[in-house]
Amino acid sequence: MRPSARLLNQPLYKSSSHLPSHSLSIRQFDISNAFLHGNISEEVYMAQPPGFVDPSRPSHVCRLHCSIYGLKQTPHTWFQRLWDCLLLFGFMESKADASLFILHTHSTVALVLVYIDDIIVTGSTSDVNYALGLLKRTNMLDAKPCSTPMAANTQLVSDSTDLFADPSLNRQVVGALQYLMVTRPDLSFLVNNKVSQFVANPSNAHWAAVKRILRYVKHTPSLGITFTRSSSMQLYGFSDLDWASYHVDRRSHGGFYVFLGSNLISWSSTKHSTISRFSTEAKY
Repeated sequence: MRPSARLLNQPLYKSSSHLPSHSLSIRQFDISNAFLHGNISEEVYMAQPPGFVDPSRPSHVCRLHCSIYGLKQTPHTWFQRLWDCLLLFGFMESKADASLFILHTHSTVALVLVYIDDIIVTGSTSDVNYALGLLKRTNMLDAKPCSTPMAANTQLVSDSTDLFADPSLNRQVVGALQYLMVTRPDLSFLVNNKVSQFVANPSNAHWAAVKRILRYVKHTPSLGITFTRSSSMQLYGFSDLDWASYHVDRRSHGGFYVFLGSNLISWSSTKHSTISRFSTEAKY
């Protein structure tokens, strides 16, 4: 049983036709290894895992205090742990949706929507900026801003003679840029089709290209996807192709954008997995 909680007297909105527009910012994140954070109240035992058997007591079993993947109780214990924490911070569970939590204060409102380990947060104030946080973690807050993310006609190639000294740092930053692409489609081509290809063995030139992208982020920290009211529900699609543009393997790059009314809802920029003999084949 969950502990008692005061619920909202009224649903958030009575009908979708009266949804107000507050220009709220949205943040999305997921919890790493979410199912390992739950606490188990029942007695659950398991055999000692292979490779971690106590040689002096090989026949003993382990009693679990925290949940692990594979248990039937695990999803419930994780949500219960999150539920308790949100209530501790003053959130209340919505009567309209059990996965929606709402915090009201005298000047702000915050909404938390939970789907297993994926969480969306929005509110009337915004104190978190992922782009600036990335620049701070990479010591690029004081870097000179750059108006373009990469110089024109830049070609990156594998280079085993001038390897970057800290490849794990390069992988972490490229991964962070991929996450930033959730709201920054302007980075899709460069991150997916350029710097991501060399994360296994990055050279100093590859790291310089990553830093150039970070300098561009420094120049445009508030740039991102916004959704506005639109009277049109027309679906529009745009696509483009750069045939055999990568001079190393002669593969093509393609991309598309899809709009619902005036709002961008889907986009992609990828390098083709096969070589096209002519532009019509690549477009197809």
